[in-house]
Amino acid sequence: MTEIEMLEAALKESTLEESTLEDSTVEALTPVEALTTEGTNTGEDTLVDGLLAESFHQEPPKREEPWVLVKSRKGGRPKPVPKPADVKTIKFEPTIKAMDPLPLLSKEAIAGQHFYTYREYKQSREYRVLKAIIKEFVRDTFKDSAAGEDPVRKAVCLGIGSFDPENGSWSVKEKAHVQLAAFLLIVEEIEKFCKKPIKCIFQEPAFEVSDIAFITSLGHEVVESPVAFDAVDSHTFLFGVHLYRDVYAHAFKNGDFPALFIGTGWDVWSDVNYRWEPEECTLDAIEIMEKTHKKFAFPEAKGKNIFYGTSIYWD
Repeated sequence: MTEIEMLEAALKESTLEESTLEDSTVEALTPVEALTTEGTNTGEDTLVDGLLAESFHQEPPKREEPWVLVKSRKGGRPKPVPKPADVKTIKFEPTIKAMDPLPLLSKEAIAGQHFYTYREYKQSREYRVLKAIIKEFVRDTFKDSAAGEDPVRKAVCLGIGSFDPENGSWSVKEKAHVQLAAFLLIVEEIEKFCKKPIKCIFQEPAFEVSDIAFITSLGHEVVESPVAFDAVDSHTFLFGVHLYRDVYAHAFKNGDFPALFIGTGWDVWSDVNYRWEPEECTLDAIEIMEKTHKKFAFPEAKGKNIFYGTSIYWD
């Protein structure tokens, strides 16, 4: 046997002995001991712990992670803050500029808007109902006046609102135009049975110059307070929609019931929780009319509130 062959044979014998020793060691250990035998490599520790936990229903031991310390930054300085003097140099410009006041409408422009509102209201179902109510008023009031004086000689309109409000609001304009249309159509219907024209008086603190010019161009009179209040008597058609309590109180201060009254009814006022002195702002006249006069609800278009809570009274 050559030297090389002798070396190869010795190498095979040592390899066989190591293999036999490892096999006998593994056979002598239990499965758990085999898994926990010292010398297992640390890379497999997590997997081993997990297998043990699944077998014995135990949570794997938590391995502590090394703490990481964050060192504070030394020598840092805060960012410079602008001084008040620097702040003043910043210019602030408003993104929205105030609107210039709207120019006043001319009386012709107001008349043009009123023409369409008047025509539309006159063709409405609400006016047809109102006209039927006024005809009943005429039958009741004019039946004994054939040879005497007219029961209605003047019409007083209070607080109708501006036809040209400062903010140009159409809802305010519409309210004023519709109320004026109703007022003038009622006067027109009553005048058919009168011997003389009915004098119309308007009192509205919110009237602008253009409002006054428009009303006077129709042949009517515009007065300052309290002229219209003093004019109310038993021969008056009094028209005032959605007015303040004290305005109604001043309108009835003479103690006379108007021939026809259109305004906020007692059913509304009786539900208002309002404190006032007994001598002031009394609405006794409206409360009495609620009990002694005929009463109708003012016809209102669906979805509108121009005449909400308004009633029609006559004796």
